[in-house]
Amino acid sequence: MKQIIITNILLIALTSCHKKYKPVIYFDTNKQKIIECSKYGLKNIYIDNDSVDHKGFLIEQQIQIKWEDNDNTAPNNITLNKIPHSYRIYKDNKIINKIELMKNSSYTISQAVVGKPIFSIRVKTNKDGIVYKTSQNKCK
Repeated sequence: MKQIIITNILLIALTSCHKKYKPVIYFDTNKQKIIECSKYGLKNIYIDNDSVDHKGFLIEQQIQIKWEDNDNTAPNNITLNKIPHSYRIYKDNKIINKIELMKNSSYTISQAVVGKPIFSIRVKTNKDGIVYKTSQNKCK
């Protein structure tokens, strides 16, 4: 009985989500910007380096970009090398001042919106640490 109830709750939750209400982001490689398509604003962004060392450990801690201004709406785009002051950037549970992506790396960038599924894209950096390739280059 318990399994049936849980299954029904999951089915209702999954079928009640309409695609247009799902958070969607993309990466503009020309402007080096993360752009949000669904009008939620960029409140919580996570950047994960997908690379691991020879022992299987992550070579870089997750970066979190978090909107900290309760009086204003989060913007729908941010440039990686010029994050607005209303954001806090965290890495290894410490506040950092700027984001520097590693050279020749692959990253997963995710957007978290409360009550919505997480949406992720993949990007790759060149020898200068600049994003040159993305899995999502426009709004769906």
